[in-house]
Amino acid sequence: MEELYKREKQKLVAACYQKLDENTPPSSENEDAELLSNEEQRKKKILNRNKVRRYMEKQKMQQKLDALHKKLQMYKKRYHRLKKQTQKSKLNTNHSTPISRLIRLIQLLYGLTWLLFSTFIPIKE
Repeated sequence: MEELYKREKQKLVAACYQKLDENTPPSSENEDAELLSNEEQRKKKILNRNKVRRYMEKQKMQQKLDALHKKLQMYKKRYHRLKKQTQKSKLNTNHSTPISRLIRLIQLLYGLTWLLFSTFIPIKE
C-alpha cells in the first residue's frame, strides 16, 4: 500500500511540476540576460556611432583625395603640353630652312641697327 501511495504521489508531483513549468514566467536568469542585453545595446549604440563617424571621416578623406588626384592630373597634362611645345620649338629651330634663317638674321640685324642708331644719333627737334 505504501508503494501505491508513493507512485500516486510521484505522479501527482510530476504533473504539478509540469503545470508549474508551463505556467511560470521565465526565471531570473533571463532578467540578468535582459540587463546584459541592455548593456550590449548601449555598447552597440556606441559602436554604431563610432562606425558612422569613421565612415563620414572616410568619405571626407576620399573627397580630399579625389580633389588632389584631379589637381595632379591637371599638372601632369600641363607638364606634358609644355614638354610637347618645347620639343616642337626645338624641332623648328634645328630644321630651319635657309629662308627662315635669313628672315631671323634680318630681324636680328634690324633690331641691332635700330638699337645702335637710336642710341648714338641725337634727335634734333
